[in-house]
Amino acid sequence: MVRKKRTDNPSGGGEGSQSHDTGAGSGHGPQRPPQQQGGGYSGGRGWAPQSQQGGRGGGYGTGGRGRGMSQQQYGGGPPEYQVRGRGEYAGGPPEYQVRGRGEYAGGPPEYHQGRGRGGSYHQGGRGGYGGRGRGGGPSPGGPSRPPVPELHQATQTYQVEVTHQPAPSESGSSSRPPELAQLPEHLQQLSVQQEAGQAIQPIPPSSKSLRFPLRPGKGSTGTRCMVKANHFFAELPDKDLHQYDVTITPEVASRGVNRAVMAQLVKLYQESHLGKRLPAYDGRKSLYTAGPLPFVSKEFKITLIDDDDGSGMQRIEREFKVVIKFAARADLHHLELFLQGKQADAPQEALQVLDIVLRELPTTRYCPVGRSFYSPNLGRKQPLGEGLESWRGFYQSIRPTQMGLSLNIDMSSTAFIEPLPVIDFVTQLLNRDVSRPLSDSDRVKIKKALRGVKVEVTHRGNMRRKYRISGLTSQATRELTFPVDERGTMKSVVEYFHETYGFVIQHTQWPCLQVGNQQRPNYLPMEVCKIVEGQRYSKRLNERQITALLKVTCQRPQEREYDITKTVEHNAYHEDPYAKEFGIKISQKLASVEARILPAPWLKYHDTGREKDCLPQVGQWNMMNKKMVNGGTVNNWICINFSRQVQDSAARDFCYELAQMCFISGMAFSPEPVLPAISARPEHVEKVLKTRYHDAMIKLQPQNKELDLLIVILPDNNGSLYGDLKRICETDLGIVSQCCLTKHVFRKSKQYMANVALKINVKVGGRNTVLVDAISRRIPLVSDRPTIIFGADVTHPHPGEDSSPSIAAVVASQDWPEVTKYAGLVSAQAHRQELIQDLYKTWQDPVRGTVSGGMIKELLISFRRATGQKPQRIIFYRDGVSEGQFYQVLLYELDAIRLACASLEPNYQPPVTFVVVQKRHHTRLFASSHNDRRAVDKSGNILPGTVVDSKICHPTEFDFYLCSHAGIQGTSRPAHYHVLWDENKFTADALQSLTNNLCYTYARCTRSVSIVPPAYYAHLAAFRARFYMEPETSDSGSMTSGTVAVRGGAGASAGAGAGGRSTRGPGASAAVRPLPALKENVKRVMKAENSRLLQFPTTATPPKEMPGPGPHLMYAMSSGIALTHLTGGRFTPHHTLTYSLNAFFGPDMGSFSEWLSSTFFNDNSIVSSLADEIHHPFYYVVILGFPLCIFYSWLSSELVRTRILDYGYGVPLSRLQTLFLIAAGSLSHFFLDHLFEENGHTKMYDWIMSTGWWINRAPVNPDAVIVVGFLCISLIGGFIYINSSKLRKSVTRKQSCESMKLILVIGSLYCLWCASQIYWMSPRRPPVGEEADLGVLVFMATYFLLPHWLCILSMNPEHLHPKQFAVSTL
Repeated sequence: MVRKKRTDNPSGGGEGSQSHDTGAGSGHGPQRPPQQQGGGYSGGRGWAPQSQQGGRGGGYGTGGRGRGMSQQQYGGGPPEYQVRGRGEYAGGPPEYQVRGRGEYAGGPPEYHQGRGRGGSYHQGGRGGYGGRGRGGGPSPGGPSRPPVPELHQATQTYQVEVTHQPAPSESGSSSRPPELAQLPEHLQQLSVQQEAGQAIQPIPPSSKSLRFPLRPGKGSTGTRCMVKANHFFAELPDKDLHQYDVTITPEVASRGVNRAVMAQLVKLYQESHLGKRLPAYDGRKSLYTAGPLPFVSKEFKITLIDDDDGSGMQRIEREFKVVIKFAARADLHHLELFLQGKQADAPQEALQVLDIVLRELPTTRYCPVGRSFYSPNLGRKQPLGEGLESWRGFYQSIRPTQMGLSLNIDMSSTAFIEPLPVIDFVTQLLNRDVSRPLSDSDRVKIKKALRGVKVEVTHRGNMRRKYRISGLTSQATRELTFPVDERGTMKSVVEYFHETYGFVIQHTQWPCLQVGNQQRPNYLPMEVCKIVEGQRYSKRLNERQITALLKVTCQRPQEREYDITKTVEHNAYHEDPYAKEFGIKISQKLASVEARILPAPWLKYHDTGREKDCLPQVGQWNMMNKKMVNGGTVNNWICINFSRQVQDSAARDFCYELAQMCFISGMAFSPEPVLPAISARPEHVEKVLKTRYHDAMIKLQPQNKELDLLIVILPDNNGSLYGDLKRICETDLGIVSQCCLTKHVFRKSKQYMANVALKINVKVGGRNTVLVDAISRRIPLVSDRPTIIFGADVTHPHPGEDSSPSIAAVVASQDWPEVTKYAGLVSAQAHRQELIQDLYKTWQDPVRGTVSGGMIKELLISFRRATGQKPQRIIFYRDGVSEGQFYQVLLYELDAIRLACASLEPNYQPPVTFVVVQKRHHTRLFASSHNDRRAVDKSGNILPGTVVDSKICHPTEFDFYLCSHAGIQGTSRPAHYHVLWDENKFTADALQSLTNNLCYTYARCTRSVSIVPPAYYAHLAAFRARFYMEPETSDSGSMTSGTVAVRGGAGASAGAGAGGRSTRGPGASAAVRPLPALKENVKRVMKAENSRLLQFPTTATPPKEMPGPGPHLMYAMSSGIALTHLTGGRFTPHHTLTYSLNAFFGPDMGSFSEWLSSTFFNDNSIVSSLADEIHHPFYYVVILGFPLCIFYSWLSSELVRTRILDYGYGVPLSRLQTLFLIAAGSLSHFFLDHLFEENGHTKMYDWIMSTGWWINRAPVNPDAVIVVGFLCISLIGGFIYINSSKLRKSVTRKQSCESMKLILVIGSLYCLWCASQIYWMSPRRPPVGEEADLGVLVFMATYFLLPHWLCILSMNPEHLHPKQFAVSTL
């Protein structure tokens, strides 16, 4: 802690200073005229395209080849909860710029511990209300949305308009913590469209304003009851609130130092210069008081003194100049009007002040993290493993609600670094003996874990100086030396510590910690350092740590309610001097809220079962005496066991019982596998999968059959095995797979078997159940007309993965009126971009011109194909949006929906209802009496179907809390639904009942789920797509899925910040690596069920079909002309023409043929398959080389005969010559394609890069220095010797040939050396430092040297001189 010493007298700032308003978004900016949006776009062939996929530009609905647009599907789910990380909101379009801070209060959806994503107007979390706005505003306590007055909603017109605001300052307080979730296996067929186009821009602001729909009355359906909520009534103060700007010079980044300066100022001048006011300070630029200070502007001088470090030396004094200047008044009258429903938007300034006032005292007592406060004294610390421990704490935020202001308090836990000696921390981290030397991976892991951690030294007695770790030394401690005087005398670190401090370093084989800056680093041995207490661990936790943290945070409702009440009592808000100063009074009792319990819906099963209908009890049911509505078929399946604990006999027994359960449940399932079950090691997963699949297909192909299912048994802790397996099965082999954990194999639970049968059924095209009300058409505003229900979500990379793309997913119902099957699209987009950029887009196709497409359009067309009707109503559930992002997301994504509809048919604008689903908030509901068995489920939670739309909800807008699921463990977290747009005019009962009933249609289990299934499927689809991107190790040692290549300065980092989430428009996004395509086998299987997951084209990238025909033609023709000149005419214009035509059009003729066939014929599947084979550098020559060489030889003879093309020799090209030229043209075509297609991420480019060393700085390879040096010297020396003027008088052809032979020999040896170090050495060694020499040499030899060598081979022989065969001219 920083200490204070003395203070100078303040100097007055003068009374003439003008006050200015720094409140965020308090004024109106310049207005823009209305601009008409969309209307009448038409893309492709509208609703009934003749081909399945559009052309090369990626359009949907017309012909064309669409290379890379293979349809995909989605299947399989993780056997256990997986982790997903989310970042905070930071960035956005100019109108709505936001900055944020991080927070973690983790837990999966079903475990319900506090999270920080939420951010509803009265719930904290992601994009919430922490941090400080750009205009000098404080951390808001209320909603962080931009103020938009005079809000209204149009119901018929397509145009959407808002008032343009000057960029308001907002802040997001929390980053999304890891989320544990299972992946759905039944999302249907998927298609990957590799072409990417230009995404549309957000809706331009206009003279009108946007208002979210008002509450259409409160619901009445269901059984009424009373529940308690963790909201505490806050009495609105009656004092004037004043805001002052604070400027501290010199400026420091630490809030702790700023607070120390301000605390000293208040201590010295509260009674005198501050007029006895006790101000609240946000730690940055704003100060708040209850009433005015006796000045408008004043300057103070404050001196602080550093803590006593025990050295006895004089402590460092630091002097600061503080200027306090009046900024604005926060009008509580407007806040009161807002709470009464008489004003549209909450006054941000007033809410900010109240929030900061109530945070002031906890900030001095505890460790603040985002909007939560933690302390080792607030509960027992629990070890998490690998040097981490959990601290208990509480979340606090003030919110505007129907009952007035309320203080939301919730319990929270997060990970901190244990205050251990560094040597002990590293021992726990690596989980092994410290006597062994470190490997490279160990070093990376230690560096990643310790970078930025603060330590104190222990070898100097009472002197405990603190340092921050910047890295590790590359050398061991025993090898480290440093200069001790100006003459450069070197001394080892070991000697220095022994001579100076009498300390003998024990672990000299380990590296030292590097502290200080990189220019002048200091070395500290690990064993003399101890980690300072109170440092939060912000990096990604592993599975074991997450499990341990969940055990700590998982509390029964009664325990959680008790802890919340005790926290409020402990905080003693009635004694808080800051609350007293500002007149804020907080109730000590939880809010009592009226709720209703909605009835569960009836479910329909197959008529052949003993039970045809089912009424779930307390949110769950089972498959006993029931059969699936539509059972799938599995005739051919195999099993692979990757668990060492499971014997082959146990695997066989498990598979037999699973097959029996599938049969009993209504599936046609063969009891015997195609091949016997085998066991394999996890590290051989790819080899085993491919070998076993090949063996099975050898047996099945003669019978014209395919493999229907792969059953896989996994270890309970399988690391990356699950993701690798799914990626290989679905993107490489084309197998539908079902994974099972070892623990379930041994238990053989009937309930588990039944759940797995449900998953398998939907994977192979079946349907488990439907709502009785759906098939009898009794669902309001759904059953009356064709309705499509969308779900959408964006998942972001884990904390620390600064280059991975975000994954957007959109799913949509594909059956009506049942509404149980869903199709899905996934798309990689810019890092931490929250707006879904591919909902609607247009791009330029070289053949068809402007083409429109996008996720919404694709799914609307898919719905039309599946049902035979176009949707007449759209319901859009959007997950993952905090309240600070409501306006941006609604304006951008609603406009995309409108444009997509208009592109299908003129004037096609079905009414839209846009609902945000929020799970990461801190509102908890408790039964009024925990002992009343009629009011709670088995876990002690409120009953499923409990809905709240009063008191704790928004004062005027249409929102509600719905707990649709039964608790399993911990305290249930209700989902919060907020309606942002409603043209369908839902009543409260209609939307609440629809949402609750849909939660019973989740296909993977016999339980109702916590959020509406479309949103759930979208989240799981986006999570699954990340498995398809092969992991890569970054320099920091973190694992990333996929890459983001930033082109220019306006890339993914713009506006996002570290770990931030951006809502800027896609125009400034970065080039993103496409998701890989799923195999046709998988797509065909899932197409049968109309249940599909379609991988959508990467966003914000140019079309991958580049370069176009022009560059190919000009490159080849210029090369041919150069050869003609250099060879004195032996490479004739006929050679150049043939070479150019094949380089320009050759491999692309398949695409052109496909476009023609799709334009004039309905079925182009054969042409499409052939086109894929032709577009290949070697298959093109193999397939078309012979017929083309005949054609080009004939063409050359005709050109000679008709004298159309000059030819000095008068002899046409032979077939062999044209074959050489065809091969040369094909290779030259792909030379440009490999360089520029797919944003540089072709398979060839990726392989080239893989031959380099990207893990860290390449270690020194002494052999490489010798071998590479010898080869390079030999090449130079040999060239000089061959071309020496002493040996020959002039350069001859023989010398050129010998020089080329020398290059080929040396190049071959060079490649052989590189390959030996990369592929044959274990572990791999860098062959030439970090360079990718092997890849570059092979690429240049294949695609540059080889085609030109083929051109040379095609030249006419020397004895054919032009003069001998002179062609007479006309």
